Amino acid sequence: MDHQIKAIKFIQRSESNLFSTPLEIWDDSDNRWVHRVFEDAVRKGYLGKHIKFDAKGCILADDMGLGKTLTTLSVIQLSSEEASKFSRQQPDVTNLMLTSATLIICPLSTLENWKNEINTHFKRGSLPFKTYYGKEKYTIEFKEIAQVAVVLATYESVSTQMKSSQQVGSSNDGESRKLGLDFSRIKWFRIILDEAHYMKDPKTNRSSVILGLEAERQLCLTGTPLQNQLGDLHSLMKFLRIEPWMENSIWKNCIESPVEMCDPRGIATLQTIMNRISMRRLKTTILSLPQKHETIINLELKTPWNEIYERNHQAFSDQFGKNQTSGQGWNSSSFFAELVDLRQLCNHPALMEKGVGTGKYSWAESSKIVHLMQDLKSFLRSGVQFRAVIFSEFKRFLEM
Repeated sequence: MDHQIKAIKFIQRSESNLFSTPLEIWDDSDNRWVHRVFEDAVRKGYLGKHIKFDAKGCILADDMGLGKTLTTLSVIQLSSEEASKFSRQQPDVTNLMLTSATLIICPLSTLENWKNEINTHFKRGSLPFKTYYGKEKYTIEFKEIAQVAVVLATYESVSTQMKSSQQVGSSNDGESRKLGLDFSRIKWFRIILDEAHYMKDPKTNRSSVILGLEAERQLCLTGTPLQNQLGDLHSLMKFLRIEPWMENSIWKNCIESPVEMCDPRGIATLQTIMNRISMRRLKTTILSLPQKHETIINLELKTPWNEIYERNHQAFSDQFGKNQTSGQGWNSSSFFAELVDLRQLCNHPALMEKGVGTGKYSWAESSKIVHLMQDLKSFLRSGVQFRAVIFSEFKRFLEM
């Protein structure tokens, strides 16, 4: 699609030596005041005198559903020759191994989606990949990485590996092999952070580990680059190596504090930076989607489940009121657990017990399922071709 082609070109331009985003922002005449802050920080010894304007990366912040995954995989395939050339270079640091592979770090919840996108949209073998997760991570060797284009790993598996490597340190080879890859000795052609807002707190072990990884290029994928505070963005600046704004003193004095005080200079500088290093589009402006219609249908619980619900609800309310009036602290975990029980009872009585699927309860005992089945049958009888997608917060409810 056109919006994906534009995103590919934006990422390629951001990774190109011909396009130095940090330098363009630094040379902007409106940012001369930032130079004075920088020079002051150098004089005080907070920063070195040299700024590296060689960052190769950006933030793709498209709305969910606009194909960030497929766009990213296309960029990887299109840069295969450049990746191969990179892996044949001599590393700048002794014992550092260069690889043409792209490391994609993602939450466990999106790991399977990355696999599915590769298997669905690319010919077999055209974008070979390895998964660094579970038992498989202990068997992967560096020579295998040299033969693939992508390594998929979760935030947790990368953090655990790096922590284990530090603990083993100079231990014997036998112990090191148990850890699988030593990420501290690898420089990747590219590192991609899926759901990059997982990095919003630079003080966490996860963030410090990932910021320590080496790569020629970086890419952040997130629909919410700014969640709660400007510090969320600063973590991404650090990962992307956007100098001098990745430096704490520059970010604090030129971005964070001025924006918090509504200083137009700080706001303008932040807008300039984000316009240059990020791309964000919304589904409402890109896709021609049909209008969404929402209908709320009120249903009554069948007897005797309505009576059981009322008793449980009354007990829940009494207990909550008792704790409130007596001054005792309410146990939040117990509170929400009991609240979930009430919600599950509204779906199906079996969800209150462990006997789902044992035949003890019929699906017909759920008012929701009965109404849903009637609607589906009505659609089928109408002769209109349709597809229904059924969502539920409770997996066990869908298994009935």
